[in-house]
Amino acid sequence: MTQTPTPDPERQRRRDFHMHPELSNREERTSRVIAERLKALGLDEVKTGVGKHGIVALLKGAKPGPVVAVRTDLDALPIQETLDVPYKSQNPGVKHACGHDAHMTVELGVAQILSKMRGQISGTIKFIFQPAEEGAPAGEEGGAKLMIKE
Repeated sequence: MTQTPTPDPERQRRRDFHMHPELSNREERTSRVIAERLKALGLDEVKTGVGKHGIVALLKGAKPGPVVAVRTDLDALPIQETLDVPYKSQNPGVKHACGHDAHMTVELGVAQILSKMRGQISGTIKFIFQPAEEGAPAGEEGGAKLMIKE
């Protein structure tokens, strides 16, 4: 009897992000999913709503030391999905064509691994999830500048 392999949770997470892309300053679902995951990992602080839909989360190591930041982007592009794959975009005219779905998944993976190594970490790791990396819509503020401003 052949067993069906258990789906890799990180692959599923990346595919979920790919299926639900959101444009700059509209990353509501994406931000919610990421914040829930970071909280489940037990990070010390998870601040949402930074620069509209950005997230800044802290992982404090057991030993004193510097602060190091890890950053990723959240937004997708206004491009129609043309690939016929099971994880294709469910949002017409919006697609993760730049790799942001993979970037987010990698940063969450880093947070997962490091959260298990807290006792060995000197200092603090700041996880930054930036919205509107592709540029805020006309007439709106967004992206890194707004996150820094706030």
